[in-house]
Amino acid sequence: MALRGNGTSDNHAARNEEGCIGQTLDEWPQVLNGVGLTSETSAKAIVIGDGSTDQTTAILQELAASAIR
Repeated sequence: MALRGNGTSDNHAARNEEGCIGQTLDEWPQVLNGVGLTSETSAKAIVIGDGSTDQTTAILQELAASAIR
């Protein structure tokens, strides 16, 4: 996790993670809270599809479409 000013970004490569990528991203705010970052902190998760042969890319596209920006 890289901290910059009042924000943080977390970068992930995701390959064939259809079984867990949704839960991982759902739990990400709790992880940030656990390390002392609050809801006032600007945070973003950057997930890069890494050649998946399963439904990982489709799941990420669906999650991105409904993400708070």
